[in-house]
Amino acid sequence: MSAESFLSPGENIRFRSKSNVSRGNKEYQLLMTDKRLILYARRGLIFKSDDLITEPIEGIRSIKYRERGMFSKKGVITIEAATVMSLEGKAPEMKELYHSLLPFLSGRPLEAPKLPSSSPGETLLASIPPPPPPDAGAIQLNCPYCGKPTTYIAQYERRYCYNCQKYI
Repeated sequence: MSAESFLSPGENIRFRSKSNVSRGNKEYQLLMTDKRLILYARRGLIFKSDDLITEPIEGIRSIKYRERGMFSKKGVITIEAATVMSLEGKAPEMKELYHSLLPFLSGRPLEAPKLPSSSPGETLLASIPPPPPPDAGAIQLNCPYCGKPTTYIAQYERRYCYNCQKYI
């Protein structure tokens, strides 16, 4: 079986890693479709089984890119969604993935910013932009972190705390 066999009808691949990426201590093939990130591996010597992890792209709140290593540079992308996922792989491929994810975070197509030549430990961060100010008549619920009122943002189907400046 291949990763393509797990695609939904009408789901299109936007990015595919040329080499495996690491998540924890496991290696995966990474695919990004127009709907989700897919980590896929076929495991087992005799009895084969599929190892599949997916993350809906609309659930991604932020991504962080950094490089580590002096001679053999590795790119590390940390994705904050329902959980936090760290992926590590060859720096050029991870930069390409980072650039591919940026348009989905903003909710509209845009040209990804050029990454400057990076030094070890350099960090780049992209996240969903803050929403416009709340409507006066909106229903208010309080933030679980600071206790201040939050606003429902229909575009992201989430609540936003202007005081904490984060989605709840």
